[in-house]
Amino acid sequence: QLPSSITPASITAETYRTSQDLRRLIGLETAHGREEQFFGDANRRRQASRDFRIIERITRRLAAVRATAVPHPMAASFEEVPSPGEGRVRIQSLALTRGAQAGVPGSYNVRLQMTASPAVLLEAGRQLDGMVEPIVVRLGSRWQRQAFGARDKHSVADVPLTYETQLLVLDFFDPAQAGN
Repeated sequence: QLPSSITPASITAETYRTSQDLRRLIGLETAHGREEQFFGDANRRRQASRDFRIIERITRRLAAVRATAVPHPMAASFEEVPSPGEGRVRIQSLALTRGAQAGVPGSYNVRLQMTASPAVLLEAGRQLDGMVEPIVVRLGSRWQRQAFGARDKHSVADVPLTYETQLLVLDFFDPAQAGN
């Protein structure tokens, strides 16, 4: 719900940059773009940068995932079933929670939910398991098949699944040592 000072017709790109009410509503605490006022507390700015670094590393790894399933040999004889094409991951949700430990290494719990074909999700899981900077440890995962009606699966090359995983992320990155 918009703040009372803003009407839907009055929103422009400039409104998002200048309206303190709208920026506060979506959690942006900048003050007219002045760097020194980005956050009132310098520690909070450093922590937000670390949080964004973790999210960026995970999402870049998932954005690079592309996989093509091998067509089922029995489906090849049916005209209405197309061959599987290259698939990509669709992130449904990504929640990041800081661990109790502060400083270096930083620890985070990440809950990630994705949707894609089984072949793509297997590749996404492999990519997450192979992350070493930051170090990612999979604590658990759950696969769930999507519910379809009686005729909804026809003309679908590969039935998408939902994959939810919980990760422990250990980040040894120290911004003070980054230039060395």
